Amino acid sequence: MDRRLSAILAADIVGYTRLMGQDEAATLDRVIKLRRETIEPMVERHRGRIFKLTGDGILVEFPTVTNAVECALDWQSSLAAEEAERDPHRRIIYRIGVNLGEVILEGDDLYGEGVNLAARLEGVADPGGISLSGDAFRQVRGKIDAEFVDRGQVRLKNVAEPVQVYAAKTNAIAPPAQAAAGARPSVAVLPLINMSGEADQDYFSNGITEDIITELSRFRILSVASRTASFAFKSDHADISAIAQKLGVQFIVQGSVRRAGKRVRITVQLIEAETGDHVWAERYDRDLEDVFAVQDEVTRSIVGVLPGRVQGAVAHRAARRPPDSIRAYEVMLQGKALRDSFSAGATERARRLFEKSIQLDPQYGRAYSYLADTYFVDSMLGLGTEETKQEMVANVTKAIELDPADVSIQEERGFAYIVAGQWEDASTQFDRTIAQIGIESEQLLWCAYGLAMLGRHEEALTEIHRAKSYDPLHPPSFDWVLGQALFFTGNYEQANAVLKAAALLNSLAYACRTGAYAYLGRKEQARAALAEFIAVRQAEFRDRKFPEGNISVEALIGGYRDTWRRQEDWERIAEGLRLAGLPS
Repeated sequence: MDRRLSAILAADIVGYTRLMGQDEAATLDRVIKLRRETIEPMVERHRGRIFKLTGDGILVEFPTVTNAVECALDWQSSLAAEEAERDPHRRIIYRIGVNLGEVILEGDDLYGEGVNLAARLEGVADPGGISLSGDAFRQVRGKIDAEFVDRGQVRLKNVAEPVQVYAAKTNAIAPPAQAAAGARPSVAVLPLINMSGEADQDYFSNGITEDIITELSRFRILSVASRTASFAFKSDHADISAIAQKLGVQFIVQGSVRRAGKRVRITVQLIEAETGDHVWAERYDRDLEDVFAVQDEVTRSIVGVLPGRVQGAVAHRAARRPPDSIRAYEVMLQGKALRDSFSAGATERARRLFEKSIQLDPQYGRAYSYLADTYFVDSMLGLGTEETKQEMVANVTKAIELDPADVSIQEERGFAYIVAGQWEDASTQFDRTIAQIGIESEQLLWCAYGLAMLGRHEEALTEIHRAKSYDPLHPPSFDWVLGQALFFTGNYEQANAVLKAAALLNSLAYACRTGAYAYLGRKEQARAALAEFIAVRQAEFRDRKFPEGNISVEALIGGYRDTWRRQEDWERIAEGLRLAGLPS
């Protein structure tokens, strides 16, 4: 029986059974086409050999772990780009596991613990993510342009002993320091587990989790881990103390949501991380229409038992007005998930969902604000019209009328002023909102972006770094904003170090990356980046007429001009594209 040491990559499609249930023939055609046209050539480029196909699963052998991990990174990045514009419920998303271990040869097939462990590692990877064994990680540490998260000792199915697991990340991770004695009590709310038996209901349990995090963040007496930091551990099987240590918090909230007909059961518990003691637990059985009252009860209960709590008035908060219709809330959550990608196509689909949410509940301020934001994305990408600008201003005005205390609506008001060309009003609004935000990193980030659009770049950088300090496991949008701010301050090397992979959300990022290469004198990289920019820009125009035969600075980015206060900022982008070879 022949044996050898091999690097094994195991990949599997998330929700394959659900996709096949939606449309078996179309799903199978897509999977086969994707494998033949994208995955197989990619594996070959990285010196790999596919040795087994198991329905939606793929097993690949590589001569080195470096080959395997580079292929995995390329795989996830390429697939994310291909599937970005597709309906979220129909996207093909892989989990990938990579292991270095001994395998048994039998003809062209491989067996053994090395293969089995790779498959188990795939099972604990996040959707779209990559998990590595400790042995695999040690082979690539310091050799690959990627960062890794230590997920600790993880118990894997049918594996006797816990396995050290690392997750590949596109962004660097700097866990916050542990809370000092006497500091504000710190808490993280882990994603509530969807127990409804339907994967497409994840958005509902995720949305409830997000709202609890947001409401807790309004209490200045608490230090609350951000939504992104907490959600990074959604599929993590590490123990509570290990997760708390990585997040730098003293307490963990975990629980589940089970929907059945018109009823919902929410179970939550508060755990002291150091001791593992359950400080508090509760179960709520409610009609769906009462879900907002349940969220308030959960928030108040957690704050009531946290050590170092303050008395009386600090328990008061600026409550956000909940919608009168639970259905309107659900539709809004679906739209927000699309909006967060900041791509032109997803923004169009998000707009339709926000409009539907408003039809269901005309008094829902947050839905009007998110609807306004879709018009801002169009304006930012130079795809808007005077009519869309007017729509944005009208929707922000309505949102403020309905819910003036909502800090995210106040942030959106700043962008409405930008669209209207009311620069001083925008500047004042962002300053005022930043003063109210506290530790809500996402709102702080977008206010920082507003400052960048106003030409206040150094201040923008300060606030971006502050937002990242609140959110060490930040999403790609943070680097999308940071990369642009670095570009406008002339930090081209740093800008290109940030504007890569998932941070390339839309054509603005590609334009800045192209310009940065050009200003650095890297002509070949600038030309290649320019070609990518033109392709992305063409896709953004979609059903709008792309200026065929007029591939020029003015035709492609003239529309950017209106959302940058200073002409010289727009000109910095334009000149960078000219240096890369784009005609004026």
